[in-house]
Amino acid sequence: MAASDWTSHFVRIKDGDTGFEKNIEFDERKYLLRPYNTGSRKTLFMTSRQTEKSTTLGNKLMALSGMRANYTSLFVTPSAMQTTVFSRTRIDDIVEISPLLKGQAVPRGAQGAVGTWNLLEKQFLNGSRIYLRYAFLNADRIRGLSGNAVFCDEIQDLLQDVMPVIEETVSHHERPVHVYSGTPKSFDNTIEHYWSNASTQSEWCIPCEHHGTPGEPGSWHWNVLGPQNLGLNGPICDRCGNPINPEHPQAQWVEMNPGAEFEGFRICRLMVPWYLKNPEKWQEILDAHRRYPTAQFMNEVMALSFDSGTKPLTRMEVIRACDSKYTMDEAQVANLRQSAELYAGIDWGTGEGAYTVFTVGGYVRGDTAFQILYSKRFDGHLVDPDPQMAEIHRLIRLFRIKLIGADYGMGFFPNKKLTQVYGPKRVHQFQYAARAPGKVIYKPKMHRYICFRTPLMSDIFNAIKDMKIRLPKWEVYQKPYASDMLSIRSEYSDTMKMIKYDKPRGLTDDTFHSILYTVLASFFDHVRPDIIAPIQENSDMARQAKAEEWAMEHLDDPLYYPAY
Repeated sequence: MAASDWTSHFVRIKDGDTGFEKNIEFDERKYLLRPYNTGSRKTLFMTSRQTEKSTTLGNKLMALSGMRANYTSLFVTPSAMQTTVFSRTRIDDIVEISPLLKGQAVPRGAQGAVGTWNLLEKQFLNGSRIYLRYAFLNADRIRGLSGNAVFCDEIQDLLQDVMPVIEETVSHHERPVHVYSGTPKSFDNTIEHYWSNASTQSEWCIPCEHHGTPGEPGSWHWNVLGPQNLGLNGPICDRCGNPINPEHPQAQWVEMNPGAEFEGFRICRLMVPWYLKNPEKWQEILDAHRRYPTAQFMNEVMALSFDSGTKPLTRMEVIRACDSKYTMDEAQVANLRQSAELYAGIDWGTGEGAYTVFTVGGYVRGDTAFQILYSKRFDGHLVDPDPQMAEIHRLIRLFRIKLIGADYGMGFFPNKKLTQVYGPKRVHQFQYAARAPGKVIYKPKMHRYICFRTPLMSDIFNAIKDMKIRLPKWEVYQKPYASDMLSIRSEYSDTMKMIKYDKPRGLTDDTFHSILYTVLASFFDHVRPDIIAPIQENSDMARQAKAEEWAMEHLDDPLYYPAY
């Protein structure tokens, strides 16, 4: 028996409008048939709010328990409250109003040989049982459990580090089942990680027959539901604006990433019947589109991940800046040096929460964009100073780097070694300041540049957004380099009375700073006032003298020279 048939036969629900009990039917839920009945043992639901996500999980849990004897399932959410609500409303209450289902369950409160039915454990008369737990910062409450299936709800709030522990609970079963669900948030999130990297990304595609030839579906225009399909009275075609019907007989799930580990389904409000057929409910969607912040609307109504304004760079902006022509191949980079000067930037790190990253870039394109060609993170044995410096020397010589921009803050001693080998005209040191009278100021007596951190970082962020700085191929740059860039967050500092950039604890941002130093090094040959207008020593002697005096006064002030 298919899971949807079992659910229709055994499960009753309360009608949200009348309060009357009724069997759950799929006549108006055609889009749920495949999610219920999929043969995939790994399923992912990325859904908006109010689309029967939790109801679907509860029904699939009970269908597995009802149709298979001695079958053990584990259900996990991030919090005790979420697990409690699910246990009571999606299982207990449903069993209570479903006579056939109630006949299969151990009586509530029963103990002893018959079985158990309480908040954290549900046992059926056929020997199957459901454990309910929660795990946020750790999975200690789950250790020791073993089962056949694991269900995780609100996965967007579960830490990625917790997931392997949860998955281990079914690792000994020959055919384990994984069912994960949640509402998306940003692109750097657990559910988005599974959706983008490990799922089929199946979309409910709806045809518009106003295009192509009647009776030939292959010639029609097919819509993947999004904000572009919002019409005044219902969903519309994103090409012609005519009404479309999510219940169209030809509407179907289409895999955007076939063959992936998880069968993934995106379910949004635009496809559920109680919004489609009720003008007042449809108006609620339009009101939400008008009133909600963009991120909230995309997440909770459209079931789409969205990077909010707290991140200076979004994943899509970084992907757009990538050029697949440049693959970080050392031979390719060395060959490009034959026709263009190359520049390097180094952000020094200790290997404990921050890594040394060496980046190379140059004007090798046919346009005016500065192309980042190569980045290398020094981890493993290359964290040690001697092998690290040896590798940096090798790369500088291999790529015949003309100028090097280096981080002064953690790089005093390695910078000194580089300067001894390549000379002060090739190695230039940059030191961040939280406040400065200009973006970049040279201090002759100290042999380094003072950089006003926030506006300088903002300039580089904007240059990447505008594709004035381009990055290597996304597939080779995504981890750890692009991830470094996407870890940076912006927030207003009441202390400094300005925006500041920071990163969450446990993440790294070293690649971004190495790119910044690479760009600064290139400015000695290529002035780019459209990116940054640095203050040069000889541009205004009076202003420079004042800046030098200011810098000397604040040289040891931790407010101006924080430990970044």
